[in-house]
Amino acid sequence: MPATHPPSPAAGPWYLQAWRPRCILILLGLALLLPGTAVLPLMDRDEPRFAQATWEMMERGEWFVPYFNDRYRFDKPVLSYWWMRIHDTLLGKTELATRLHSVVAAILSALVILEIGKWLYSLQAGFWAGAGWLSCFQVLIHGRLCVADMPMLFGVTVAFWGMLRLLESPGEPGRWGKWFWVFAGGLSFGFLAKGPIALAVPLVAVLLARFVLHREPIPWRRLQPVSLVLVVLLLVGLWGIPALIKTKGQFWDEGIGEHVVHRGLESFNGRLKIPILYYLFFVNLSLLPWSAFWPAAWPKPGDQWKWERREALLLGWLLGPVLIFSLYATQLPHYILPGFPAFFVLLFRFGPKVLARTGRWFWFVVGSVLVPAIPIAIFGARLPIAPDADAIRLILVLGALLFVCVASWAILARFRTWPWALAAVAVGGLLTQALCEVIRSVHPAPLILEAFDEMGARPRLLRAWGYEEPNLVFYVTHPVEFKRKPAEVTTSIDWALAKERAGLIFLLREWRLQDQIDSLVKGGGLVSAPSRDDREMIGAAMEGRGLASRRIKGFNVARASWVELMVCLPRER
Repeated sequence: MPATHPPSPAAGPWYLQAWRPRCILILLGLALLLPGTAVLPLMDRDEPRFAQATWEMMERGEWFVPYFNDRYRFDKPVLSYWWMRIHDTLLGKTELATRLHSVVAAILSALVILEIGKWLYSLQAGFWAGAGWLSCFQVLIHGRLCVADMPMLFGVTVAFWGMLRLLESPGEPGRWGKWFWVFAGGLSFGFLAKGPIALAVPLVAVLLARFVLHREPIPWRRLQPVSLVLVVLLLVGLWGIPALIKTKGQFWDEGIGEHVVHRGLESFNGRLKIPILYYLFFVNLSLLPWSAFWPAAWPKPGDQWKWERREALLLGWLLGPVLIFSLYATQLPHYILPGFPAFFVLLFRFGPKVLARTGRWFWFVVGSVLVPAIPIAIFGARLPIAPDADAIRLILVLGALLFVCVASWAILARFRTWPWALAAVAVGGLLTQALCEVIRSVHPAPLILEAFDEMGARPRLLRAWGYEEPNLVFYVTHPVEFKRKPAEVTTSIDWALAKERAGLIFLLREWRLQDQIDSLVKGGGLVSAPSRDDREMIGAAMEGRGLASRRIKGFNVARASWVELMVCLPRER
């Protein structure tokens, strides 16, 4: 049965006494997630869309429907925008403000994981599960990104806290009691953050526990399913109904139809769909350094491979996202994040002593990180990636050193040399800060603004041809028109010359990392030629047109490519 009356913390290690375990987790979360968060430019394509949509909602006085680049944005429900709005109001339009909700959500999730582990096993189990969660590779990434994953995951974790308390309580819980509301609130919170996945994971976890892992009746009536559905519908409907009315149903058609159903049927960017195996590979990368300890996390089954019910529920929680998204056409490593809290509760259910019980798997995982990372760290600065791309080589070296640092966390945890492990965490923080600063120094958006400043004015109207990155909208603080057709080069120049304070951005050349990888896979080695080169066409279109220009080179994070851009303004007449 769950440890409803755990031993007094005073009898355990010093870090488990009184307020210390929770305060240590908060400090650990800040130490791991804040370095670089304030200087790292908005990454990928979702971050700037979330960040700018929050500001456009604020500027419009809108609370129900997000906008991006002066158009509706139906990708996700609204809760993450509400949360970000708090930090943006307090701190202004900065990278730190836009990401702070993810940092806070990751730390709050760690505190809930502590409570789950404490109730099911012991305070020590909960503390180490929370610490493991905060220090795993995928959380270190998504815990500092301006997206909806961490708020959703916090809601899912709270929902499992309530559900486990209802199902595993030694006595019959009262109807409409505290834990019913924790369960319903967590489900509603998770849905409002990122949609139906927050509801699917607990459901699949219970089904797996009941019919596959435990195979005995589960007291599901304790969950009050009819009341639960009604309460969740009511809480979600407080936002959903006004949003559907305001958009005349478009939020449902695109938010669910396009971004949930369609993505489930069509692979991302034409990527090959590999059910199960895709996530079996990426789960080990995402859970670093703790994936080296998988054998200790796996529950030891009893007769005929049947686990105890609490282990079965945790294992169903862990495996549920893998099963759900293996049936989903779009495959991305972070999709299985909602199951990670269960992994850490299972791993540390007997405390940190289990880390010493490792075998060949541990050294296989550690070696698979160190073998490629060390040569890249040593020789990465010499790779012929693209002309004048020294910063990219430095990013490769710093990234490789971070992987070496993560592998060292696993080794130091294996031998429980905690002072050295804390020192390695500090080194990781310094490397992360340095890496983020280098990325910022070659990020195109700040360089574009600097180029406009050098030419004497920032435009109020902006068109970008060939360079379609949404982070431009966030940094220039007004809508941007994106163009891509060859004929639109000339029409964009005509447009800029006819408008007051209009500016242009042209993509001249691009070297994509994916092309380098494809060439290496085919045995062709690294290629020096650009993936695209439109200098001649753009130069001919600009000839004699009265445009002042500056050329910049930078690292386009969203496409993992090195780009050469031309920034243009009409000359004063």
